Amino acid sequence: MRTTLSNFLLLALVTFMPMKANCLDASFHKKNYRSLQNKTEIRIPPHFFWGYFRNHATLGGYGFSIVNFSDLKDNQLVLPFHNQKGLYAGAAAHGIIYGCSYQYNASAPPTPTNFVAYDTQTNELHEIGLWATEGYEMARVQDMAYNYKNETLYGIIFMQGSSKLVSFSTTTGAMKVVCSLKETIGALAVDKDGVFYGITREGILVTLDSETGNCSTIMQLPYGELYLSQSLDFDLSTGLLYWASNTSNDTSETYLIEINLKSKTTTNHGVIGAKSVLVGLSIPFAWGGLHSPSHVRELSAIPDSEGANRVTLKWKKPTTLFNGEPLTELSNYKVYRNNKFVCELNASLEDNIVEYVDDNIDVPGTYFYEVATINSEGEGERYHASCYVGYDAPEPVHNIVIKPLSGCRGTSISWEAPQKGKNNGFFSSEGLSYSIFRNDDDSKPIAEHLTEPFFTDDKIDVLRGYYYTVVAKNKYGSSKAISEWVIVGSALRLPLKETFDDGFDQKWRVWDANNDNYSWSFNKGFSAAILGDYFFGAEYIINPTLTPNDIHTTNEWIISPPLQFGSQKKCKVTIKVRSTHNETLIVSMGNTNLVSDQIEKKKLSILPSESDENDIIKQSIYAAEFNVPEGVFCIGLNLVTPIKESRQSCILIEEINIEEIDITNNNSINEITLPPYYNPIDMSVIAKGLEGSLLQLYNTSGMLILERIVPTRGIIYFPEFLKGVYICTVGKYVLKLVI
Repeated sequence: MRTTLSNFLLLALVTFMPMKANCLDASFHKKNYRSLQNKTEIRIPPHFFWGYFRNHATLGGYGFSIVNFSDLKDNQLVLPFHNQKGLYAGAAAHGIIYGCSYQYNASAPPTPTNFVAYDTQTNELHEIGLWATEGYEMARVQDMAYNYKNETLYGIIFMQGSSKLVSFSTTTGAMKVVCSLKETIGALAVDKDGVFYGITREGILVTLDSETGNCSTIMQLPYGELYLSQSLDFDLSTGLLYWASNTSNDTSETYLIEINLKSKTTTNHGVIGAKSVLVGLSIPFAWGGLHSPSHVRELSAIPDSEGANRVTLKWKKPTTLFNGEPLTELSNYKVYRNNKFVCELNASLEDNIVEYVDDNIDVPGTYFYEVATINSEGEGERYHASCYVGYDAPEPVHNIVIKPLSGCRGTSISWEAPQKGKNNGFFSSEGLSYSIFRNDDDSKPIAEHLTEPFFTDDKIDVLRGYYYTVVAKNKYGSSKAISEWVIVGSALRLPLKETFDDGFDQKWRVWDANNDNYSWSFNKGFSAAILGDYFFGAEYIINPTLTPNDIHTTNEWIISPPLQFGSQKKCKVTIKVRSTHNETLIVSMGNTNLVSDQIEKKKLSILPSESDENDIIKQSIYAAEFNVPEGVFCIGLNLVTPIKESRQSCILIEEINIEEIDITNNNSINEITLPPYYNPIDMSVIAKGLEGSLLQLYNTSGMLILERIVPTRGIIYFPEFLKGVYICTVGKYVLKLVI
């Protein structure tokens, strides 16, 4: 059951959970349209309108969709969104719907992501850039509208208890505050004359003054207070205003409300979809009205094949009026380039295919064309096409492969050369070269004027994470591509103790080797409720409420920084761990921190840890030892436990210690045999010089079961143990103990 809320803050605080799971500068210079203010027409609604369904009970997904105007339950999902990405709001301009996207977060507010452009003709989505400027990360975009009078895209944001009118750049996505509004506004539209309209939280239709922020009442709408997200848009063919309304009068459906500003009346056309939330309402229109022509067909913009500054436009004449009736007369075609009038061509019903060559282009670049058909009623619906004209810069390089060199002392980088132009223009590989930049330092390349698609960076000293930018360039421009990152640099000296504090991720690599997007997390505290207390560390949890249902296996790695080992050494890896179930950790070694270079050395069988009197899971200690040659190596821990049927388990590694043990002393005792009683073992043969050293006893699974300090006489008393084999370490010695 949903509670009716009068506080409009819900518009900003509502959780935008989806049901399921380079842009064109489309500005417009308005000319020669016929006014409808003094003309009486029979209302014939358009065949469809566009919108973004954030929720829909029967659509089978969420995303950009088409709605049949005569049957509002007839909806088609044409561009689904996935991966918990959604759209706050949107508005159409010249056949392109611009919008502000976000990333849904289960445990935090939505995160603003890219400003996007959806081309309704090609069904393509372009990501332009981040729309939330610094300080506006918590802003919620309520609705958007395009003003054809000044060719500007606007929006309403709600932030810190008030509404603001903002503008958006259609080329960069940047948001700019225009003014603060005197009322809280939840929907926005702009008419053909550039007048702003909005709806207040009380359901009052108002006009907005973009300079002062004042709001002037037009009428009270009979549909209650606003609820969830709203969207307004004018049908500029008729001057009627439409509202995708979700109000407190009905808490489960969205209605299409028609508002006649002349008569100040409303018409409810019915429910849109099923239990839906619709944003980005966009209604196709023709400047000349319903009886002007529909758009031309099969418009294409073809650049010159040899790189000249010339474009050939081709199209077919329309066959109907905008209202769907047959086209019986036409007089002209109008051609616009980058929103400016280029020419007017005579038109005839007998000429089905029309061609126009635009050779009046000064410089190479991307050009946006619109073509409209004219009859006695005025200019019909526009249709667009675009292309890049002239010689082009190279596209970004592909498939950058970056690998650490042996010992992680540097990196090797390779890539695939560009095969076409950056903007799909004319491209030649003549004069192509590459520059390489490391991390964020774009002031000085570490290599330039490269002609081959590879480079070795072997001059790295500081151990940390690195990524590379590869810039491909010719005399017409450049493009760049960014690599994945690696951890390389000078090896660390042993011993190494890792407690997962700040800087952990600058030296250790974590790999999701089974590519299921679910792996170790660090210092998040997700395990606190399971283990009984909050502990820092690396945790992996299988839980029905936390873990995606499609996670069935584990292959999760933590790999150390490069470590320098001396000659005649053993490597000892000790972990402090808490676990609720049996787990398997494989200890490995490799000459880099790539999974593919790691070789299994030991297998640790982690047992469920005991609980103390406060039901806190206690810490256990495990260790593994193996020979290691002299050189630089990385040590890995690989979790390979099968997912249990109960889908419940938790392992938390609190500390990792890596050290080297000297194995050159010939006096080391290789094996000691004891009966299973309270018997002392005389360690004095090797205790000389080890007084006060820590002696540790492990079972063959690597679990620490006993610790003692070596006394002066070297006599160690062991309690009774089960028969079996144990590993004893003291100082630099490793013993095999058989009971």
